[in-house]
Amino acid sequence: MIPRMPPDPASQMPTSRPIPWLVTAVLVVATASAMAQTAPPPSVSVPPRMMTDSAEYCAHLANEVARVGRNRGSASPEVQSLADEGNRMCSVGHYRQGVHRLRRALALWRSGH
Repeated sequence: MIPRMPPDPASQMPTSRPIPWLVTAVLVVATASAMAQTAPPPSVSVPPRMMTDSAEYCAHLANEVARVGRNRGSASPEVQSLADEGNRMCSVGHYRQGVHRLRRALALWRSGH
């Protein structure tokens, strides 16, 4: 005689019913609503500008040098020379070299030179 195996517990579990369409719709709406509430609000600020070696960036840096100069007083000869060279190079279209000198002048001025 062949011994009988006990019944499989998984076969005794009730079968799951499909979720009614109304419950599915409520879940979809609730999920979409929750996602909309947690999303950050759209930015209303001005988008960032790309500042490259350009006449605009030279002017920006020259204004920054002037602002720092007004707040800190007289600059060291090295800082003043770098700022003057940077402004001169920007004025003749050598933006990369001008930006380099203006940024260096600002860095030295801000570090206390």
